[in-house]
Amino acid sequence: MLSKRIRGPLVRPYDRRVRIEICPESPMFGGGGTLALVGDFLLDGLPEVGEGLQLIEVELLLRSRPQAGYPVGEDSISEADMAALVAAVTEGQGITRDHPDWDRSHEERRAKGPRLTFRRAAGRASVRIVSALSERDVFGDGQSRLEVEPEIFATAAREIVAALADLSRRMKSDDPFDASTFLAHLSTRLEHLPQTQDELRATLAPLQEAAQQRWRSMGPWEVLDVDWTLFAPGTKERLNDPFFFDPADNEAPHGNDAGADLLVEYLEQRPADGWAFLHEQIRDDGYGSVEAMVGDADGDGRELVIATAFAELMVRGKTSDRIVALALEALDRRERDAPSPRNEQLRQALREAAPSPGVAG
Repeated sequence: MLSKRIRGPLVRPYDRRVRIEICPESPMFGGGGTLALVGDFLLDGLPEVGEGLQLIEVELLLRSRPQAGYPVGEDSISEADMAALVAAVTEGQGITRDHPDWDRSHEERRAKGPRLTFRRAAGRASVRIVSALSERDVFGDGQSRLEVEPEIFATAAREIVAALADLSRRMKSDDPFDASTFLAHLSTRLEHLPQTQDELRATLAPLQEAAQQRWRSMGPWEVLDVDWTLFAPGTKERLNDPFFFDPADNEAPHGNDAGADLLVEYLEQRPADGWAFLHEQIRDDGYGSVEAMVGDADGDGRELVIATAFAELMVRGKTSDRIVALALEALDRRERDAPSPRNEQLRQALREAAPSPGVAG
């Protein structure tokens, strides 16, 4: 039987207006994993607080050491093959996990310190936490399916609540969100943290079921939860299929690794000259020319071209005839290597958006 101390409000059967999404990150791994339900735990039983804040995105930057192990199992890649794969794709000219610079970029991000931002127009907050948790704490030793431990779960919950303490200062008195009630509720939830593995399992089971029910009830656009404030007016009307914005579909413009990274960089820079931005990608990725990028046998080069074209269309609402022509060529090559109806859908979207010749990129 659960102790009285950890009994908190049961999961409420309404569509919560605010969500907390957690992404633990390390040099090797990323994703909610075992901490995905920390946000649901903290929000459990939340009273009505208004609609001014709908999503809190938590970037939990883990300590690089101790490292998590490689996944081991019947369907897992061997450690030797994993090491070769990591060497091939990791930033830093193929460095591996035993290289002293392996975690350099990650530690540089941690060195920037914590951050809390609130984007009023989008109703979203972003939180960066320099966590005391390590990669191994969250992602395990790779020998078996990892079940989160109560101490790890509690540490993440406390770090998130502490990181949100200044949220009320980011808000105005007329914002339609009761930050004081919200923060008080989160603090109260810390008093109900499970202390044993059995208590944690019992606490998380209904949260998991509720999360799955919400997921099953969502439509495609709800699942994607696109932040339209990042894009040009009318973007959803011009690209009116969730496929174009799917971050998990390799055929989508930004659903593969190359395209996803490019969109992040494009949003950070918001370049005035798309053609110049594309040439930066050529230099940064070691291609000698645009032709070499489009003709990349591995496909990453052409994915960068396609991703650039659609980043332009989404963020600026337009692009140049040169970038459209290049992206169409890249799609033609992709179609020859991997035929798919999606290639034609992307081509059609580019043709409809194609500017008049001479439009600046």
